[in-house]
Amino acid sequence: MDRHIAGVLPEFPKVYQTVEQLGGDSDLVVRGVVQNRDFYKEDVVSEIKVTEVILGDGKVSVGEVVPFVAPYVLDTLKSDDEVVLFGNLHAKDDRIQRDYYESVGAFQGQFLVRGSKVKRLTDTLKSKVDREAFPTLEMGITNLSVRVQMK
Repeated sequence: MDRHIAGVLPEFPKVYQTVEQLGGDSDLVVRGVVQNRDFYKEDVVSEIKVTEVILGDGKVSVGEVVPFVAPYVLDTLKSDDEVVLFGNLHAKDDRIQRDYYESVGAFQGQFLVRGSKVKRLTDTLKSKVDREAFPTLEMGITNLSVRVQMK
């Protein structure tokens, strides 16, 4: 699967400039591994095996597999990716028969982990306009954790 998001994105209601802003709008921030993915209408459901709860709502623990939903057109995750995800809790519905998390700001709340660093998936944007509008946000995982918990 190509990670690139085609075309110029529609106007977002909010562009997150910092991880503190993302954390402030999130119920949950987790580090984990993408186990598998499924498509439902215009959405992608990624099952994430949680390896660390950075910011929690008390409903998710390490070792648990939780579903994260993002719009198909903004799908950037692949199976086996190690990620940090910012999400908001939603009650089960016709997409998923259990409670799930929706990525905050679509791809804006999705970060790839590489060693001890994380990087927001803005390099997947093909449009120069979009790449300039959404900051990359690259930092150490420890730095991200501290900054998010200070929200």
